[in-house]
Amino acid sequence: MDKRSPTSGNRQPQSRAVPALERPKREDMRFFHRIRVRFSEVDRQNVVFFANYFNYFDIALTEFCRARGIAALRPQGYEFHVVHASTDYVEPIRYDEEIDIALRTARIGASSVTFRAAIFGSSQHEAKAGGMTVWVLTDQATGRSSAIPDALREALAPTFPK
Repeated sequence: MDKRSPTSGNRQPQSRAVPALERPKREDMRFFHRIRVRFSEVDRQNVVFFANYFNYFDIALTEFCRARGIAALRPQGYEFHVVHASTDYVEPIRYDEEIDIALRTARIGASSVTFRAAIFGSSQHEAKAGGMTVWVLTDQATGRSSAIPDALREALAPTFPK
């Protein structure tokens, strides 16, 4: 089928849909942190504003790292930087709703860690949203990626069967 515009004769670009992440189930996840949606996090429809999903995933990552003692294991002068973040919105999350933000380590590379995240209603089995965050360990003096030390790798170890 010809994709030319009848007015310009130019080819129209093909649609490039972003592949959806699989919709996580509660049993797929390993770490949970419960919060209640605050008024400042919703839009005029009383639904969580889309950018706040990334804040929720960051809260789960912070609590996960605190629970595993990650800060103490990170070499001095090195930090993790986010190099990728994505989310899929499945069902609305509303004002004053209790939600469980879930997380698991999905993959550890030479210098990167991939986390899968999900948000569940407090009694829901299937996620209202799913997401992915990729961190890279970076030498702050050079700005270059660095290999993840063994002790840190062990603390970040995948929390889901391979």
